[in-house]
Amino acid sequence: MVPASAALLEALGDPALARRWTAAVLERGTALLAHVCDFECAQQGAVSAAQGRVQGWALYRVSLTHSPGGALRGDCDCPHAAGGQACKHQAALALAWRRHLGGEALAGAMSGPEPATEPSVKPAAEPDWARFVRQQPAAELAERLLRWAARLPELRKELQLWQQAATPVEDLAQAKKVVTTVLAAPRELWDWRQVSAYVRKAESVLGLLAGWTARDAALGLGAAEHAWLKLWKLLDAADDSNGEIQQLIVQVGELWVAALQAAGPPPAAYAERYLKLLDADDCGYLPVNAALVALGPTARERLLRLLRERWEVDPDATATPARRHYLRHLRAVQDWEEALRVLRARLQAWTDHRELIETLQAAGRAREALQAAEAAHRAHPQAAELTELLIGFYRRDGWDEQVLQLYRELFDRQPDSARYQALLQAAEAAGQPRAAERERVWRELEQRLAGATGWRESEVANLMLTLWTDEGDWASALRWLQTPRAVGETALLRLAQLLPTEHRDAAAQIFKELLTRSMRATKSPYAQPLRLVRQALQVLEPEAARLWLAWLRVEYRAKRHFIEGLPML
Repeated sequence: MVPASAALLEALGDPALARRWTAAVLERGTALLAHVCDFECAQQGAVSAAQGRVQGWALYRVSLTHSPGGALRGDCDCPHAAGGQACKHQAALALAWRRHLGGEALAGAMSGPEPATEPSVKPAAEPDWARFVRQQPAAELAERLLRWAARLPELRKELQLWQQAATPVEDLAQAKKVVTTVLAAPRELWDWRQVSAYVRKAESVLGLLAGWTARDAALGLGAAEHAWLKLWKLLDAADDSNGEIQQLIVQVGELWVAALQAAGPPPAAYAERYLKLLDADDCGYLPVNAALVALGPTARERLLRLLRERWEVDPDATATPARRHYLRHLRAVQDWEEALRVLRARLQAWTDHRELIETLQAAGRAREALQAAEAAHRAHPQAAELTELLIGFYRRDGWDEQVLQLYRELFDRQPDSARYQALLQAAEAAGQPRAAERERVWRELEQRLAGATGWRESEVANLMLTLWTDEGDWASALRWLQTPRAVGETALLRLAQLLPTEHRDAAAQIFKELLTRSMRATKSPYAQPLRLVRQALQVLEPEAARLWLAWLRVEYRAKRHFIEGLPML
């Protein structure tokens, strides 16, 4: 274990952490403590550092450093920390670091460092007003807070929430009432800023659920179920584009399964309560695999029976929640025979066939999976994903001629650069000359272009230019562009950016053409046109760049913001 200095212990103690993070953020960091992974810490001279990953809405990389005479400094690649804020993921790493020190080090962090030979550490400076507030008598602070709360509804709600969260609960009914209060939302949540503010308040429910579970697992379980259902209902009436409410739902689901594990296997009747949670879950966030283990055999058997009965009401339907939920649970318990029976009861959409193939593979039935893939391809020859699945089987078995034929079909229906390269590789694997296959493809593309009009013409032209760019065939691409072509901006821009130095004049001409197109459709602040100007200037000779800038200032003199954004040479 890395030895901890007295200064580091003080920086990880409660007073120092409270200065760096608010109580709410520390509470969220505590809830994430179990989700810290790949933790490492080291010391180089007097500098200590820790790093790890914290699983939030995504898996974030987090680091902290400390040197004597300073507070903790942190970094995280989450969106909140991008603005320089100390986020909950950093708080979780700090708590994990403190826990890693263990034993006497942890006690020192909580109660203050022992005398040491190091110079004393200066606490992080607080603003004057904050120090003033700390010095005031509690009675005076309480009186002022109450007066302000009488005038400010938001503050009054915060205090009521604090009261609810701080009051010990005696039974599940009281816990549900607290959860309802904590998760109460404004009438409308159609603005992402409102959603973010709401979630910051609502996240305090995580600490409540964890605390109740630790004291009484059955109480924590019922409260977590109530929170889960409340949040799903709220999600129907909110704009959760950033996924913050969904992230909170996932965390509540994790606390629910933790409470289920702590409570021990429930009776068979718990299956009905489980189904209510499942019915609310539109996104598949319920931790089914862990939950089925925690349910135990009795409740699990009843649950699977209820799911089967729901599906059997309409076994021909393929898009119903009953079928989806039943299959998900069958896969979790690896009941492959029943899962295959359900899937084969109705094979209609191409996605049904894909699901059957994947289930056969998971069950280790490779030959049947191949037969199912061939049948799926015959039933849905236009489904590219099914064709690629069949290609994978044929390639595995060394059927190179069949692979080549399927890639030809796939490229013919939905051509793109990746399939072009795969087609040429398949030709080589099948013993066909790569050059001959390439010539055949280009002959067909030219025929397509000659007979295409409108957006189809642009589609084929974009593909041809993209293929030349990928192959580095600059001469063919530039020669072809000498005749006006219906090529889109994306393909042209990529060509111009990748052209080597010997074709810098051609690159400059493409950038200029793209600028002309962009200026027809773009308004202030002209970000895209100005990027094109800068790219063109990078390939132009200095004198040519100067003359072109002078021409731009005359040509677009009416577009003041564009002129102001032009670089100076």
